[in-house]
Amino acid sequence: MPPPAGTSLPLLVPQGLWVVDPQRSTARFRVKHLLVATVEGSFGAVTGTVSVDGRELHAQGAVQAATIDTGMAERDVRLRGDGFFGAERYPELTFRATQAHPGARGSWSVCGEMTIMGRTAPFTFAASAQDGLRGPRITARGALSRREHGLDWPGLLHSGRAVVGDRVDIELVLELR
Repeated sequence: MPPPAGTSLPLLVPQGLWVVDPQRSTARFRVKHLLVATVEGSFGAVTGTVSVDGRELHAQGAVQAATIDTGMAERDVRLRGDGFFGAERYPELTFRATQAHPGARGSWSVCGEMTIMGRTAPFTFAASAQDGLRGPRITARGALSRREHGLDWPGLLHSGRAVVGDRVDIELVLELR
């Protein structure tokens, strides 16, 4: 989204087309389990691009559902299956930026659409950039509601209480080249 006429705003990343380096980038998440423990995990295959043209920022990215890793193989198999992410039918979780707004101290709000299991819902990341090995390094954080994103699977209740919390914290660290 361009700034108002006559303003000079910093860019999140320098002009040009940047590609996410999948070897140096991570997509992590955290969610409460049984209201007391926190399950942390990651997705192994992170891809995407960030493009800056003038004052327009365009970004898109994906993680492969089949690469989910929570450190517990049995749970990961269940999460990949049809009862959860359905990785065979929905191989990717994607994000597409539709707007970016500068904030305080070099931060940005990157607004867009997150698609999980074929369902698309609004999502916003708080992002910042630093110098990386070959190009910019973006750190982006956000939280999603499982229910708003259609991730309200049967069996997530036990004795009327949620086994898995509704809020899922997401952190991306993206090395661009």
